[in-house]
Amino acid sequence: MRGVPIIRTAVVVFLACFAITLCTDAQQAPEEYQRLVDLAQSYKKERNFYAALDQWVKAYALQPSPQVLAEMGKEYLAIGKTAEADESFSKVLADGGEVSLDFLHRHKFGQCYGSLIISTRQIRWVGKGKEDSFQVMPREIGDLQPKTYYASTWRMRGIEIPFFTLRAANKIWTYEFLLYGQGKYKTETDDWTDKYVLYLPNEDLEKFHKATVLIINMLFKLSAPPDATPVQQ
Repeated sequence: MRGVPIIRTAVVVFLACFAITLCTDAQQAPEEYQRLVDLAQSYKKERNFYAALDQWVKAYALQPSPQVLAEMGKEYLAIGKTAEADESFSKVLADGGEVSLDFLHRHKFGQCYGSLIISTRQIRWVGKGKEDSFQVMPREIGDLQPKTYYASTWRMRGIEIPFFTLRAANKIWTYEFLLYGQGKYKTETDDWTDKYVLYLPNEDLEKFHKATVLIINMLFKLSAPPDATPVQQ
């Protein structure tokens, strides 16, 4: 029976080592998660959306959350994968999360930037101040209208830009989606600009149109009756 204590000792040592390993992994996981999130945000600022998406996917595998999945959806939009973006956003909403998207909001005179925050509970617009913000239930959104206009600047003359309007809080709001988020971008042929350079290449413009339709339909599904017909691509 001398072997029994030895076996027991070996089992105790194994369990102790296993517990230490689990504890170490648990301690390292938050640090690795944050590292991946920081990398994703850094790549996004550089407009390296494929690399950003890769980091978000790794972060989601390590610690699944609606916030990370929403970020994955935005990167999918930026690289033109609308179906994957739609799947990501749908799961975010189904899991009770929020999708925050950046827009250019046009006023009667002038414009501003802000975020439209979408969930199954409420839809919020966060603009420059209280007078330029709202918070309503999805069913209180009305008159969703997809529209387009022709750009008038010399670099974009003749290019058709999509936007949409909606009614919320007794007011009509006009939104133009910022495909790559708020910020300034540079190409080989243009100076720093905060908007128009995004839509010059045909590929960018096509992604912009598809993304706008996806967002309109996401709002439509939340605000309209179940049997209503969504906007077509």
